[in-house]
Amino acid sequence: MTNQEKINEHIVKHTDSLGEVFGYQDVYEVADEILNATITGKYYATLKFLQQYCTPINVAESSVSGFRSGDPRQYKELNNVKNDWEFVLHGRVEVGFSVTKSQKEYKPGISISLKTEQSMELTKFPDYYQQYSWNGKHKLFGYPSDSYPNFPWIASLEKRFNWLCENSAKQKTASQYLIKEMIEWGGSQNGVLQKFNDGCGEVNLYEALGHVIDSLSDPKQAITCALRMPGLGLTYASKLLRFMKPERYGALDRRIRKALAREGKLPQISDSHHSSMISGYVKFVALLQELKAELETNGIKKPVCQLSEGISWRASDVEMALFCWAEESSR
Repeated sequence: MTNQEKINEHIVKHTDSLGEVFGYQDVYEVADEILNATITGKYYATLKFLQQYCTPINVAESSVSGFRSGDPRQYKELNNVKNDWEFVLHGRVEVGFSVTKSQKEYKPGISISLKTEQSMELTKFPDYYQQYSWNGKHKLFGYPSDSYPNFPWIASLEKRFNWLCENSAKQKTASQYLIKEMIEWGGSQNGVLQKFNDGCGEVNLYEALGHVIDSLSDPKQAITCALRMPGLGLTYASKLLRFMKPERYGALDRRIRKALAREGKLPQISDSHHSSMISGYVKFVALLQELKAELETNGIKKPVCQLSEGISWRASDVEMALFCWAEESSR
C-alpha cells in the first residue's frame, strides 16, 4: 500500500480527521501523524493524495488539469497548491447545485455541497473555550493534554516565556531550548523544529529574539521580527507571540485562517509572501481585540481556569475559543 493510500484509508475510517474543505497543510498534518516516513516522504504522499483523491475548488480548470498528471512536485504552481488552494474529497462537488451565502461558489456550474457553516455566535465562546483540547506531543514531555480548566503545558510555557521577556536582556539569553519546546508543543509540523535547528547557526538568536521582545507593543513590527526567527513561518511565529504576550496576541494556524476567510473576516493569506503574512496577522490581532471588546460589552465572561485570574478575556483566550469554533464550522 502506498503512503497516499494509507492517508486515504485513515481519512475514510476517521471522518473527523479533515474538515469538509481543507488544504495542503491539513493533509500533511494527518500524514505526519500516521506515516512512518521521512519528511520528504510525507511531503510527497500529501501531494499525491491531493492529486489522486481530491478536487480543488477555488482554481481555474486549466490549473486543475495541469496538477492532475505527472509528479506533483514538479507542478509549476506548486506554491499556490500548498498555500492557497482548497480541496474537497472526490464526490463532494455537485454540478448545478444551488449554494447558500455560506457555501461559496468557485466557478460556473460547480459548487460545494456542504452542511451549513456554523455562524460565529459570541454566546457560544465560553463553551468553545471549555471544549479546547490540544494533545500534540504532550506524552513525550510528560504532560497530560491541554484541556480545561488546567491547560498544564500552556500554563507552563506562558510562565516561562513571561520570565524570558522580562530577563532576556539581563541574563543575556535567548533560551533556545524554550523556543524548541514551544515548537514541540505545537507539533512541529512540516519539520519546523529541524528548520529552526538548521537556521540557528546562521543568525544571532539572542539578537533576533531581542528584536521580537522589543517590538511586542506593535503587532506589525512584532510579527515582522518573529518571522525573522529561524525556521518559523506564520503559524509558529504567531505561537511565539502568543506565549510572549497572551494578553495581546493569539496563534493563527491554518484551521482558524480558513474558517475566518470563509466567513469573510480575514483575507486569504499567502505563506510565500511576507507582506501577506504580516498584513493578515495584523488584521487577525485587530479581530481578536474586536471580539474581546464585544464579549466584554455583552457581559460574556471567560470561564475561570488556571491560565489567568478572573473572568476577563485575553486575546489568546479568544483565539482558543476560535480554534474550537473553526473546527465546528468545518464539519
